[in-house]
Amino acid sequence: MASFKYCIDEAIKGKKINKQVADRLRESDDPEIEIQDMVEEVSRVQREKAVDAVRISVALDKIKNHPEGAGVGLMSLLGRTDAQHPGDSVPFWEQSCSAQLPNACDLLVSVESTYCGDNAAWACNELGAHYREGAIVDRDTDLAYSYFARACELKFQAGCANLLQEKTALRAEPLELDLRLMLRQGGKNLMDTPVFELYARACVHDWAFACERSAAAGE
Repeated sequence: MASFKYCIDEAIKGKKINKQVADRLRESDDPEIEIQDMVEEVSRVQREKAVDAVRISVALDKIKNHPEGAGVGLMSLLGRTDAQHPGDSVPFWEQSCSAQLPNACDLLVSVESTYCGDNAAWACNELGAHYREGAIVDRDTDLAYSYFARACELKFQAGCANLLQEKTALRAEPLELDLRLMLRQGGKNLMDTPVFELYARACVHDWAFACERSAAAGE
């Protein structure tokens, strides 16, 4: 597991916390209590940046240094255990990739490849968009086309539109079935999970659109 000093260093490099916060955490005898104390001193957004940055660094280091290899480490964080972890969440990797954290974009593509292989249409469309755009992977038009075709075959409308328009990379929210496939933890089958519970689970995993859907489904 990553040392706390390493996590703080990574958080600073990623510009997720400032030097003042880092110094307080380093000097504290109990960093967890120190973080709790900061709750009363900083805004909610600032607090999330400080705490989540440390969690992100820990997650990435766990994957990289897993005793059975990075692949097993990734699967562990993807929900092959029952305990929730930030690494269970696709938005977690999207945010990490956007923040340019080490290896995060590669891991995002790996996560989405796993879910596309499980027939999650949204993930297939995302992969197609990545390979068409060439921003976080090398541009590959043939591979993009194959992923869009798979998404379209799975009845994801954005994937079909991307097949017809060679220069677009349209995206859309995951379908209900996509969430049932991508939110499984410990192999739990979510096919019969009520819609309200499904969106509530997605909301916990930081799918922003799902929070509104969860509230609407519960009315």
